[in-house]
Amino acid sequence: MADLKYHPSRHDHAGFLANAGQRPGFAEAYKALEPEYALASQMLKARAKAVPAPLAGLARRPASPRRHSR
Repeated sequence: MADLKYHPSRHDHAGFLANAGQRPGFAEAYKALEPEYALASQMLKARAKAVPAPLAGLARRPASPRRHSR
């Protein structure tokens, strides 16, 4: 298993849907999930709009002075 190499490949979604659409029941199941995926998409878009980029506009607190205890 150590000799396995990663070979990325492109995903052709239109081709996938064309092939999968030939299977019995796929079209009905795909259409039934459409509202769930639409909701998830809306939630992700709203979150991206509401949450600024990480650490954008945040000021760093100054470092506290070191305490030397002896």
